[in-house]
Amino acid sequence: LSALESVSFGAPEVSQAEESNLARPESLTELLRVPTLRFVCFNNLFYFTRALIQAIANALMEGTTVTALEFKRCLFSADERAAQLATGLSRNTSVISFTVVKCNNAQALLDALAAALPSNSSLRHLELIQRDNDDPDCLSPVFSALGYNTGIKSLKVHGFGSMDESLCT
Repeated sequence: LSALESVSFGAPEVSQAEESNLARPESLTELLRVPTLRFVCFNNLFYFTRALIQAIANALMEGTTVTALEFKRCLFSADERAAQLATGLSRNTSVISFTVVKCNNAQALLDALAAALPSNSSLRHLELIQRDNDDPDCLSPVFSALGYNTGIKSLKVHGFGSMDESLCT
C-alpha cells in the first residue's frame, strides 16, 4: 500500500454483540499511518466502537499524514466518550478538512471537535450537515470553540432546523 492516497470504509449496521468482528483496531491505526494516505472517509452506517475511536485517535496522535477526514452516515453509541478522539484531534497537525454528514448520535463526535478546536490551528475547512430533526443545541459547544480557533477559513453548516441567535455571534 505504499501508494495509497484515499480510503473509504463502509459497513452494514451491526449489533453491539458483533462489534468485535468488525476490525482489529491496531490494523486501522497502522493503515491510517500509511505515509501517502491523504483522504479517509467512514461511510454508510459504519459503527464506531470505543476501540475504533481509540484507533483513530492513536493514528491522529502518532503522525498520520491524512489531510481530509469525513464521517458520513456513521453510527455512534449514545454513551460513547469523545475524550480519546478530542485528544487525537487536538494534537494533530495534518488534518485540514473535517466533515460530519448525517451521523446518528453525532454528539460524541461534535464534542470531540469542540474540545479540539481551540488548540488545533491546522484545521481549515469544517462542514457539518445533519438531518432537520437533529437538535441544533448540539452545535453550541462547536460554535463556542470556533471563537478560539485561529485556523478555520471555511465553515459550512446545513440541515439544522433552527439555531439560537446568540450562536451566530
